[in-house]
Amino acid sequence: MAMSCYDEDLYNNPFYTALEKNYHLLLDQALSSHLIALETKYTVLRQKLLVDCLGIRMGTDQWEAMSQNDKQQKVMILDNQAVEQIHKGK
Repeated sequence: MAMSCYDEDLYNNPFYTALEKNYHLLLDQALSSHLIALETKYTVLRQKLLVDCLGIRMGTDQWEAMSQNDKQQKVMILDNQAVEQIHKGK
């Protein structure tokens, strides 16, 4: 597959790597049939999803009361956990 067509390295996208790892036969079949495989751009959704998840998990008031530095640290921890789960195929 020609990676030069994309605006991100697909091998750094955990959604794509999980798709390739867990459904590689389906992906190969789609590509050999000249179908388009649409993949979520991870960098676009990641920050918004993680902030929303933390806001729900912690409660809006507690989340809003945190410093920006603490918020960034929490997002980074949750991001690492999410990437681990995606790579495990869960």
